[in-house]
Amino acid sequence: AEQLLVAGNETTTQALGEAALQLALHPAQLDLAREDLGVRANLIEELLRVTSPVLGLFRYATDDHERHGTAIRKNDVVAALYASANRDAEVFEDPDQLRADRDNAKAHLAFGIGIHFCLGAHLARAEIRAFVDELIARGLRIDAAGTSGSDEGTFLIRGRRHQMLQILKD
Repeated sequence: AEQLLVAGNETTTQALGEAALQLALHPAQLDLAREDLGVRANLIEELLRVTSPVLGLFRYATDDHERHGTAIRKNDVVAALYASANRDAEVFEDPDQLRADRDNAKAHLAFGIGIHFCLGAHLARAEIRAFVDELIARGLRIDAAGTSGSDEGTFLIRGRRHQMLQILKD
């Protein structure tokens, strides 16, 4: 039960807050989404890629491997760093930039992969989509002027102690 509470609440809360900050810092991306429904759907994936609420999780190696000259033995504990993978320059061009028109935005690992894929992925996407849709439908924008906030995440979950943003009518 505790795992579902953290996974279903904390991560979505942080994802929405970080999405708001990204849209405040990159208003042109929201403008692109206002003009094109295809870009709007892609923006949701791009926000998840850039703001991965779960930074990574620990796993046990199931077999012996060697990665970039480092031996990993069966049952070694490894950290799967999803947020780092989502900024991999070999996969994403200009990986630190939020780009609503990115061709491969859906290639992110914000929800993990395989048997550990997030059970709440569809709900999280729907919540972020509803947030973006409301901004667009109401002609709202987010202002980051005077934004303050401090990171308060953990090694595994992104987070902020507080964040001051303003939602304004265009």
